[in-house]
Amino acid sequence: MAGCLTNCSDGDHFLSYNFDDLYNSLLGFTKTVIGESMESTIHEFKYANDNQNFSNFVEYYLPKTGVCFHFNYLGLVKEAGVGEENGMELLIRLNSDPNLREGIQEGKHGLTLTIQRPLTFPTLTLNRLDLEPGMAHLIPLNRGSWNFKKNCISNWSQAKVETFKKKVVIDLFANIHYDQNVCKHYCQLESIYQKCGCVATEHEILGAARQYIFLEANGNLARSCLLNDSACTTTSTVADPESTCGCILSCTEVTFDILHSQGKWPADGSWKQIAKRFGITRPIVMATDMINFEEVDIEKYTDFLWRRKVDTSVMKINIFIRSKESLEFSEKDKYQSYWEFLAKMGGSMSVFMGLSFVAVIEVWGTYLVWIWSVVSCKMSRKKKTKELFN
Repeated sequence: MAGCLTNCSDGDHFLSYNFDDLYNSLLGFTKTVIGESMESTIHEFKYANDNQNFSNFVEYYLPKTGVCFHFNYLGLVKEAGVGEENGMELLIRLNSDPNLREGIQEGKHGLTLTIQRPLTFPTLTLNRLDLEPGMAHLIPLNRGSWNFKKNCISNWSQAKVETFKKKVVIDLFANIHYDQNVCKHYCQLESIYQKCGCVATEHEILGAARQYIFLEANGNLARSCLLNDSACTTTSTVADPESTCGCILSCTEVTFDILHSQGKWPADGSWKQIAKRFGITRPIVMATDMINFEEVDIEKYTDFLWRRKVDTSVMKINIFIRSKESLEFSEKDKYQSYWEFLAKMGGSMSVFMGLSFVAVIEVWGTYLVWIWSVVSCKMSRKKKTKELFN
């Protein structure tokens, strides 16, 4: 391996492994984990609550695009569906546990939403989003933009290993395993990050593999990395994936605008479909439960209760991510608009100054005519006076 030595202890064995082969194999594993959703035409699915209790975060994948959503608080999200409509859409049904509500009100818990599109967009994290469990919310994503490093891991804590002990996780991700090769690869990534402050996306394992790669048969975590930089040279570069010394890595920071959905939601024509999608059942209302039954239709009253149940159980987020191309196009337009503004301002100033100069001439002309008339009048009077005395 070029550059410096990276040692990983795994049963006192040290193996050499080709980076491309490792990456391609993990990429295949990731597609298997996602269920080939990148190739699928399905745009929505549900994630049952009983599959979320094994960890302190939850992942949802947006089919075909590979976008995943992370929620960092156990039990906060009961189930969610994803789809595409004018960007990316995420529908969430929240748990209404009073303990969660109390904890959020006391500031103990917040929802961290991480949006990640592997190999295309970096990770975006929205921290400290306080929600009211059991209620509908629109995340105020329009309060600003988020800065993160293009083609780099912006939040390295996301890449740290999580400990899993539930058997269901081991069964679900049995085809992804922790071994010496994976340990070596992660040691290289950590060393690159320590040197450069970021890691190019093409050197990173996809999100699903990154989260579940360190499982052993018993579900315990066994990993140890020893970074030895004594053999480092100044000529090695990050362009070689196996090189972990030196740093010639361009990590420019770019701002992407992310806007939340506009308008009232759920729309009048969609709330029943949303209820069906999330299994929010129609309430059963007896005639004896109604007040002034003679004046209220039981069907409309039931729909009213059903709609209110949907409103308090579902959250929608529309996320619009500008591509690099549109960002450059927008900046180009802005640059042109500056010149256009300066040109217009210069033209306006020229016109103003020209008109002002003409106005000054007119004023001076008026004064000169008046002064000349006064002087002429006095001179004519003096002349007449002299003629009278003579």
